[in-house]
Amino acid sequence: MDNPHYKQQTKLLERIRDNVDKMNDVLLEVNGKLSEINSYNNDMVMFWQIWSKYEQNANFNLSIQKQRSDLARP
Repeated sequence: MDNPHYKQQTKLLERIRDNVDKMNDVLLEVNGKLSEINSYNNDMVMFWQIWSKYEQNANFNLSIQKQRSDLARP
């Protein structure tokens, strides 16, 4: 017995397969972009940590200099 809907079902399955292939390509591209963003964010975190440490050291040195200048004044 022939399935009267065979051709229609075959076309629908082909469309589904084509759309899944396109979606897979797009998801691969999105994954690549997310990987780039993640790398950029990691760089920003590292920069922030270095800057924070620099700021702490600068504030510490400024407070030491202020204490020294206060002691030097009569």
